[in-house]
Amino acid sequence: MEKTLLDNLDRKRPLIDNITLSEDGPIPSFIDLNTGEYCNRKCTFCPRYDPSIYPNQHLYMSVSLSEKIADDLIQIGFNGIINICGYGEPLAHPNLSEIVHHLSKASHVEIVTNGDLLKIDLVTKLYESGLSQLVISAYDGPHQIPKFSKLMKEAKVTTKLYSIRNRWFSEEEGYGIKLTNRAGILSHDKAMNEPQRTCAYPHYSLTIDWNGDVLLCVQDWYKKLKFGNIFSDSIKNIWFGKKMNLYRKKLSQGRSCAGFPCVNCDADGLIFGKFHQQAWNKYLT
Repeated sequence: MEKTLLDNLDRKRPLIDNITLSEDGPIPSFIDLNTGEYCNRKCTFCPRYDPSIYPNQHLYMSVSLSEKIADDLIQIGFNGIINICGYGEPLAHPNLSEIVHHLSKASHVEIVTNGDLLKIDLVTKLYESGLSQLVISAYDGPHQIPKFSKLMKEAKVTTKLYSIRNRWFSEEEGYGIKLTNRAGILSHDKAMNEPQRTCAYPHYSLTIDWNGDVLLCVQDWYKKLKFGNIFSDSIKNIWFGKKMNLYRKKLSQGRSCAGFPCVNCDADGLIFGKFHQQAWNKYLT
């Protein structure tokens, strides 16, 4: 696996693998937010490459929703990672710094970006708003590394507060990412679907869409499995609800038991969350 990918996983592991228990079960340690449905790129390994499969739309998370998410996370004692990445390019959001401002009151906030829209003023504003980490994916080549490094230095951001991931590799090399078929919406030659394999995504992570819908996981680009909406319910009620607990039980028995879309997914759902999955077993009898 490409070194910058491994380094990024190792950096996040202490926060994600830290289990905080409540009377209802482990609380999540990773929140994946989709703040918008627009991306300025069309990568061949992404569903947005084909507009008939996944078209660009200028739909963005409201600032009020981010405030509600932060309040809900504080209520349950969340102390993990809030990851702003999802299904689009986060820096395209017109009010991203305001969203970061609210979320940073709850916990550690990260943004994953392709870097195309980075500017010194924006970087400064994001960190002043409470951003903890910026993860920049360099898709065009090694020449982007000094460019991004120079920009971050001029914005007076230390190297501990950002990372640059090499993403310019060929298709044969897997593009330098952990390639998946996005729960079956894509197909690729390296797909290794194992329906009997368990998955821990819903044991440790929560995926929230731009409109407040809570999805099964970030791999589910179909977005057909929804467990509630943050506007009409709380993260606590949704996370500990019967519907999510049912899927936790099913996925602990294997993806084939969970049915669509999990049975079609080739993502390694055990990179994180194995300890959360074990802890949940005591609550899912």
